[in-house]
Amino acid sequence: MKRINKDILIEKGQIINTRTEKDILTQAKNPFIINMSYVFQNDLRIYFFMDYVSGGNLFDHLCYKRRFDEPTVKFIAA
Repeated sequence: MKRINKDILIEKGQIINTRTEKDILTQAKNPFIINMSYVFQNDLRIYFFMDYVSGGNLFDHLCYKRRFDEPTVKFIAA
């Protein structure tokens, strides 16, 4: 489950990006893209329910590391 605070979306100007992410994840039928079961929202948050993948979000790892070394990039690309 991915939980997104609506106030942060508005503050960072990410509304269109989040809507695009939802559209892509609901329409994509590819073994290399996470399947999303459904989306719902309340007054404060938007919830994306997706298949579980151990290891977490690639973007979070990139933000933490700032740069991947070559073996890691080769592994991700494979």
